[in-house]
Amino acid sequence: MSLHAAERRLGWGLLAPALLWTGAFFVMPFLAMLALSFAHMEGRAIVQGFDPDNYIRAFTDWSQVKALINSVEITLTVTVISVVLAWPLAAIIAWRVPPQFQRLALFQAHVGTTFVHVTHDQEEAMAIADRIVVMSAGKIADIGPPREVYLRPKSLFSAAFMGEINQIAVTHGQTALGPLVPGTGTLLIRPESIGLAGTFDLGSCKVEDAAFFGTHVRAHVSPLSAPNLRLTVHLPQSAATGPGEVLTLFATDHVLLEA
Repeated sequence: MSLHAAERRLGWGLLAPALLWTGAFFVMPFLAMLALSFAHMEGRAIVQGFDPDNYIRAFTDWSQVKALINSVEITLTVTVISVVLAWPLAAIIAWRVPPQFQRLALFQAHVGTTFVHVTHDQEEAMAIADRIVVMSAGKIADIGPPREVYLRPKSLFSAAFMGEINQIAVTHGQTALGPLVPGTGTLLIRPESIGLAGTFDLGSCKVEDAAFFGTHVRAHVSPLSAPNLRLTVHLPQSAATGPGEVLTLFATDHVLLEA
């Protein structure tokens, strides 16, 4: 499951006190010191030119050194408290994704910023990403949220790369199975979208082979109206089917990539 934007911002919210304190008591003073180093007062006149005295005094004047030490101590305390609070809460978010991706999700939830993760693992990409970019030969083949890229691919490469998919050629609305959808292109149907019920009739199909995969029954079927066409389907666990059996199959979802 991808992390919601609000969850990804959690890390910034938890670390904000440390970041604000560091900026207010370290970054801003040093920037002011740097600016003042390029001009100083001599009497009533402003003299231009770099003067390192500000930096020298910061580390030789005991009052300034003491103030610096106090700032460091407080900053470390605020940072430790922020981190101690951030990790448990970020871990709660990370537990929403599959175990093998929790470490990366934990880092993302804790840091809270946008980052690019390059992977060839489709499940990993869909589990942790808010947006997926599919690359082919150095060019973008598809881009969008995980659900959109998987269910509504914009290219044949993206469709096949994101997982198993059935491809049926369509010419002016005609396919090997008969008229299914208007247009010309390639009809794409995921195996899990094909079953014993649905709104998209694929007709009678002969089971060539079937295997039980725990969460589903994976089978290869050949439509009786197009014996040379081979489809991959994921049937329910309860489907006790075998080679030679004829099933009437339907699809619940599909997309047409027009030529």
